[in-house]
Amino acid sequence: MPLRPPVSSRFRAAPLTAAAAAAVLLTALPARAQEAAEAGPYYLGASLGAYHSSNVYQQASGGSSDTILSSSLLAGLDKRFGRQRLFVDASVQHNRYQQNSRLNHLGYNLRGGLEWATVGNLSGEVSADLRRSLADYNVGGIQPIFVKNTEDNRQLQAIARLGLVTKLTLEGTLTHRDRRFSAVEYDSLEYRQNAGSLGLFYKPSEPLRLGVALRHTRGEYPHYRRLSSGATQADEFSRNDLDLSAEWNPSSAHSLDARVSVSRSTHDAASARNLRGLTGALAWAWRPGGRLSLQTRIARDSGIESYYLGVGNLSADYTTITTSFQTRAVYELSHKLQLEAGFSYGRADRDNSLLATQANDHTRSYSVGLRWQPRRALELGCNLTQQTRDSTVPGYAYDARTYGCYIQGILR
Repeated sequence: MPLRPPVSSRFRAAPLTAAAAAAVLLTALPARAQEAAEAGPYYLGASLGAYHSSNVYQQASGGSSDTILSSSLLAGLDKRFGRQRLFVDASVQHNRYQQNSRLNHLGYNLRGGLEWATVGNLSGEVSADLRRSLADYNVGGIQPIFVKNTEDNRQLQAIARLGLVTKLTLEGTLTHRDRRFSAVEYDSLEYRQNAGSLGLFYKPSEPLRLGVALRHTRGEYPHYRRLSSGATQADEFSRNDLDLSAEWNPSSAHSLDARVSVSRSTHDAASARNLRGLTGALAWAWRPGGRLSLQTRIARDSGIESYYLGVGNLSADYTTITTSFQTRAVYELSHKLQLEAGFSYGRADRDNSLLATQANDHTRSYSVGLRWQPRRALELGCNLTQQTRDSTVPGYAYDARTYGCYIQGILR
């Protein structure tokens, strides 16, 4: 089984696209609202922020700075009834650009699901993860555009577990993913895929869980290449993985989640994206003291899988292999004041067969932020993020800086 993306979207550093420039911190709001709602099953909130981006379109030449005003509504619930648990975290953001008003847009994040269990040894979960934002404006294989281009991502998943004996569990998973863009220039990046896996997990002790699973994926890029006739050619692909996984949770202050996979994928049209070898991911959470907490994620996988692992500043750029590292630290200066800092690095080998080029990118991102919670229902914060991409293709390199502040209120 692949590692699941983190429940807290706050850990995933937002890419400095035009969408993230409008909401550097808003990607964190559902997770923060969920934290604030721990005292009750429901919450309702709102947020207002002002942000400045030095390079909205992520161009090598820069010259597209802007100030963005972002307002957000938040809602959610986490309710248990009997053996079942229903959870929803939702946010809707309205982002307004001062200079580039054509980029004004409405975005949303919705994550919800139902955990279920029977009287016997059968349990599972169904979940949905839906997002809308502006797309990345510097993407391999796509000529730059300067119009509003919204990106819709959807993941639907169902998991079923059967406890065979005390220490063994049989687990099956079905997953659907798809992505769409509003701009026709990005048609070649749209995709849909379905995956299924079946695995056996062994728990020799309370803190340790080991697993082995077979995973099969089939999908397509329906508009991969536009032909001279005006029609489009699809790129169908398939992938097989043997997943070896381990989860270790020795205490509430320490957890480790790892996967190593033997992977092989084939594309019928974009053969440069074929993959054969080892992939994997590692997530580590550590709280060495009462004030400090650290989270680290490492991954080596294809572009799509890396995006859903929540590692690195990854968006619509589909790669043959992406190697990523990300770490985030939170230090409680006081009971009401928190300092946050993060760093991420990603190396992407990108297939640009549409332009007959191959690119290797190195992206680095640094962030620092401060959160103040003077009242339980009120939070204020500021954030600064610097992102730099170096590339073998000069047009793909850029620098961008985003900073801003917000105020948020939660009722529960």
